[in-house]
Amino acid sequence: MMNVLSKLVLTLFALAPTLSLYGQEANRCATVEYTQDKKNLFPGLQATEQEMSRQVHNMVQSAQHKKYAQHSVSTVITIPVVFHVVYNTTTHNNSVSATRIQSQLDVLNKDFSKTNTDIVNIPSVWQPLAANTQIQFCMATRKPNGDWTNGIERRQTAMTAYTTGGVDSVKFTSLGGLDAWDPTQYLNIWVINFANGVLGVTQMPLTGPLSTDGICIQYTAFGTGSGLLANYNKGRTATHEVGHWLGLFHIWGDDNGTCVGSDSISDTPNQATAHFNCPSFPAVDSCSPVSPGTMFVNYMDYSYDRCMYMFTLEQASRMNIVLSTVRTSILTSVGCNPAIGIEEKELERFIACYPNPSDEWITVELDFPVAQNMDVSFYDAMGRLLLHEELRQATTRQVRLPVSEFPNGIYYLRFTIDGNTLSKRMIVSHPGNN
Repeated sequence: MMNVLSKLVLTLFALAPTLSLYGQEANRCATVEYTQDKKNLFPGLQATEQEMSRQVHNMVQSAQHKKYAQHSVSTVITIPVVFHVVYNTTTHNNSVSATRIQSQLDVLNKDFSKTNTDIVNIPSVWQPLAANTQIQFCMATRKPNGDWTNGIERRQTAMTAYTTGGVDSVKFTSLGGLDAWDPTQYLNIWVINFANGVLGVTQMPLTGPLSTDGICIQYTAFGTGSGLLANYNKGRTATHEVGHWLGLFHIWGDDNGTCVGSDSISDTPNQATAHFNCPSFPAVDSCSPVSPGTMFVNYMDYSYDRCMYMFTLEQASRMNIVLSTVRTSILTSVGCNPAIGIEEKELERFIACYPNPSDEWITVELDFPVAQNMDVSFYDAMGRLLLHEELRQATTRQVRLPVSEFPNGIYYLRFTIDGNTLSKRMIVSHPGNN
């Protein structure tokens, strides 16, 4: 009997190629169509996604989470990213160089931290709403099995181009693509060649199986530099798609101009349809007919890359809440930690650290078969040494490290034994101070 995954892939192949919703030069994003395909195949996804969205929306609107809108988010969350370059031609492969991949990572980090230089172009009425999301991205340095990686893997495929309906095949090695790395620990981004002018597709939270979770980006709209599509050459396609991956909807609510749809965000103006250009301010339409009009500078619109500059405070809140609920496992990923050598893999068997996240104490539990001399060091995300403990002739014992006075954030525990080092990524999170 055909299993569910095989049925999914074959059915998606059979779907007709997705055309642009608006008949423009490029379909900036086909996530809506892709999501609907998944819901058609798995009807239960509709209720699951709607319930998740409802709960997240309520949390965003609650007084408890208004602190996001007051810039009081202090913990920077760093997400490990792996880039899968699946190419048919050498031109495709060569254009997605390590330098271009790094340029895309740089764009994501600037756009999500509000350090992009073009924020000066945000109309003054919306500048107070522009958010530093406190979300950052790092190139994976450790594979799921602990081996070293540069965060990039490549494979040539016989497929010349992928349609929206068939794009899931690129996520499986058995189908000519590359398997996703554990999506609970990594953000997977496939850099591919799309058919029909599509620039990006994302599996939004809880809208499909883990085996297909991640983002697909058109290689000619990826990163920055020469040789890219003229209006999509500043890396904002990936910024837009990562917004989807973290639970954001299109700013106009995908309601075909009826003005009744919603992106579940209250600080984005109502909007009739997507923008496919760089409008002049104010850009009014039937849903926002008076100034300041529509927020065409938002990353979740379809405007050209050169006139997208911001996420709003409430969009930042929603993404953080999705990370703390639906995608919470990625908060403790070690994907950007140093790789584990053979000796370090052995150390993993004898050292446990908990709880993670921690509020008052981190307990280090040791269970060595023979006595060991070990140094335990605790560092913050900037590499500053905060605590140090020397253990001599340690076998089975517990060590408790006080963290109640440390601010919320990411920290690292480093264990050194006979020249071998093991690092563990820990999170300090105090209730009421997130």
